[in-house]
Amino acid sequence: MIKRRHMTSLSEDELILFDALWDGDCAWWMLTQENYQDITDHSYTHTLSDAELTDTLASLVERGLVRAYLYVYAETDDRRYFGLTPNGGALWELERKPNWERYCYTFLDDSSWLLESASLATAQAYARWAHDAGWGAPSRDNLQVIEKRTYRFLPWKDFEVVYTLQGQSLDATYKLDWEQYEQRRIWWQNLNELRSLS
Repeated sequence: MIKRRHMTSLSEDELILFDALWDGDCAWWMLTQENYQDITDHSYTHTLSDAELTDTLASLVERGLVRAYLYVYAETDDRRYFGLTPNGGALWELERKPNWERYCYTFLDDSSWLLESASLATAQAYARWAHDAGWGAPSRDNLQVIEKRTYRFLPWKDFEVVYTLQGQSLDATYKLDWEQYEQRRIWWQNLNELRSLS
């Protein structure tokens, strides 16, 4: 777990819930003790019972730190979803101090490869790695670079500029392994990677 900076009055359990919500909304069941670690891939979880989780989320909503809604297309009986508000996200940033210049998001499907980052240098470094490693990324010459201004990069946060690199995906060959990934990594995509960059 990334050490907190004790800059807010969030409880440990509340901050751990924020660790699940920082990059996207979660259903109530995803945030339960039973499912938290599987959903987030974190080595830790909160101490809240299901009833305490419901009460804690209600308190966070009332304080304007979390938003709640029903997702009508959910394939489960419980359709309650939760996400950070800008105020909640700002508190999470104070505690976890993410380096947004090093953050990147990637997307790959059968036909397209896409990467987004607030830093063009970070985006290009990851794109080089993903191409060299055979992770489906096109070569640098076949990447289109798009500069997006005042772009909502996270559900609760706008960035002054975000760079999108995109192109036609290649067949994955996986030429390089995870050890080589860590040797070349200057970016983070999740909290485990953020912690190891700190």
